[in-house]
Amino acid sequence: MRHIHQGLSALDPQDIRPFGHLAHILKDQLYWLERGHLFTSPCVSVGITQRFYVMLLMTACGTPFRLKCGEFDQTVQAVAIAPGELRSVHAPGIKLVSVHLNPLHDAFPAFASLHASGPLPLDRDAFVHLDATMDAAYLGELSAETATQLHDEMASIAAQLMPAAKKLDARINSAMVMLREEGDIALDELSSRLGLSYHWMSRLFSDTVGLPLRTYCHWLKLHRATQLLLNSPALVEQVHRHGYLGAGGGPTVSLTELAHDAGFTDSAHMAHTISELCGGPLSHFLFSGNVRLHLPGKPCSAINNVNGYS
Repeated sequence: MRHIHQGLSALDPQDIRPFGHLAHILKDQLYWLERGHLFTSPCVSVGITQRFYVMLLMTACGTPFRLKCGEFDQTVQAVAIAPGELRSVHAPGIKLVSVHLNPLHDAFPAFASLHASGPLPLDRDAFVHLDATMDAAYLGELSAETATQLHDEMASIAAQLMPAAKKLDARINSAMVMLREEGDIALDELSSRLGLSYHWMSRLFSDTVGLPLRTYCHWLKLHRATQLLLNSPALVEQVHRHGYLGAGGGPTVSLTELAHDAGFTDSAHMAHTISELCGGPLSHFLFSGNVRLHLPGKPCSAINNVNGYS
């Protein structure tokens, strides 16, 4: 694989597709997990994007890459980025590993201080014992269980490197529990039950969780949609066999039905929410042959290195 990547770092970013530039050799890998996901790519060069989850970026080999985020413009080996930050990444021809933590992850509140500090470079040596596992993830060789363990350990290490975060307000913790357990509870009703005005509840939520309240509600709906998708054995089997949905003439998913069952107004609303939260269209993550999708269960049996490189 090394000789395939030689010279890519010298390319102008305009000459490289944002994702999937080397899909004919090695596909991007997306491990879709319970509380986030793990994404790897041999070549990433994206302009200004925005994603509403905590992101940890590094490379499996420790090679530095360039990150621009507001006034932050540095070459880094590992970095933590707050949800909603506008940024661009240039990592051509290197083993980029991206850990995404959604708000349902236990470690998520530990990163709330990033909103004030901006992107925080991390000590890459703290992760060096995980290099072999990151490399296996990059090659698409991890089981869902091992991918989850890697994801959670990287999150735990990064959380320990963060400045002290505000203690989660008990009322906001209650709000999160009610939203998870009761589904689409009206936010006005939620604030009334907490004894807070809607304005103060929203402000307190953003300050202590590090994410707007309505964005958190959108994440809950997206989580429901994911769980519904995973409850379709035929669709899950298709992903395990081919690496993405809609392949091989197999069953397809009704996005309209999925959206309604998850609490979205319609499929367009769900697609817009996914694009807003995840930084890309639904088709890129679920229906693209450039991304190898890994779901919980048995390992994907599709061939990842299509030309035999390793």
